[in-house]
Amino acid sequence: MVTVSTDTATEIRLGRGMHGLKGTMLADPKLKVIPLFGLLNKNINNFRLPGRPGLPVLTSLLVDESGVVALERPSRRLCSPV
Repeated sequence: MVTVSTDTATEIRLGRGMHGLKGTMLADPKLKVIPLFGLLNKNINNFRLPGRPGLPVLTSLLVDESGVVALERPSRRLCSPV
């Protein structure tokens, strides 16, 4: 499993130690990778820190060995009730 975060590498390193997180965590604070998967959250525009262009949609992706997304499952925590 790999996670992609808008946190910097330093923030990830500190968070891993504080929260005991394991696994591969990649830093994408400038949002170069997240939009490639179509996961830039366009509904959250009030969270803008200097150097942080936005937030991703919390999503789980299953990507095959050739880089094709085989399964996409958005987080239910942030879904609006229907």
